Amino acid sequence: RLPGGLSMALTVLGPIANSHERSTSENPTSLDIEFSRVVVCGFPRTGTTFLQVAIQDVFEDSTACWKNHDVLGIPRYLRAGIPTVVTLREPLDTAVSWSIYNQDRVDADLLAHRLNTYAIWHEQVLNYLHSRLLRLKRFDDFSEHPFETMSPVLQQIAREEELHHVDAESVQNDLERKNHQQGLLIARANLPSRERHEQRQRYLELAQCRPAAKALDRASSIYDELHIRSLNRPSLDMLTLAVTEQSSFRASNPAVWAGAIATGSAGAASILRLLGD
Repeated sequence: RLPGGLSMALTVLGPIANSHERSTSENPTSLDIEFSRVVVCGFPRTGTTFLQVAIQDVFEDSTACWKNHDVLGIPRYLRAGIPTVVTLREPLDTAVSWSIYNQDRVDADLLAHRLNTYAIWHEQVLNYLHSRLLRLKRFDDFSEHPFETMSPVLQQIAREEELHHVDAESVQNDLERKNHQQGLLIARANLPSRERHEQRQRYLELAQCRPAAKALDRASSIYDELHIRSLNRPSLDMLTLAVTEQSSFRASNPAVWAGAIATGSAGAASILRLLGD
């Protein structure tokens, strides 16, 4: 938990653990940044794909929203003056869905690992809350009422442009088509399913075991803090924020964006495991 611990761990271990091939899903090109109206960045299985599709449908533009899971990439979007939405979902629901996605064996230690990775990821978000471009949106809100939840942000981006109203059902239908086209397995689909429900119950039972319960306490604590902070975010003013954000990040200490969340090699391993999976 030393200042700069994450960047130091990645500097030492990154060349060994990281692939040398550039990711096309986590690293946007300059054109991706230029065309994006908004960025959605969230932990895996927190509704990022649902929200991306909703925003694209609102603007009727497939390039309007860039989505990824790289919490360390957030400063780049903020420096570019792009409103960035972090999706928040209850930690146990997220970890269980993530375990099913990765086809983990039903094991309390593995679930604890997923929950600790969740906590580490979200603790990093605290370092970016000084930015007025950063928005925090709850899964329960936007998955039921996507347009109403996002319209305060999207209206600021669109200004005089007319937005296309979407509801949860239309977004789900769009996602179903995309899942079918991509041939996604049930475990990796972006919508609820009856088949996954039985698997989910088996993982939920592990939450009472000591290692998982301890990790859940840590994850729940950071989730609760971010949820409270989401209710008191400063207003979004697109006319003045771009220049302000660039100046703010140039002046900030590298520890702010590099993070202070790694606990030796274990902390780095968690981050690298997340990015690898």
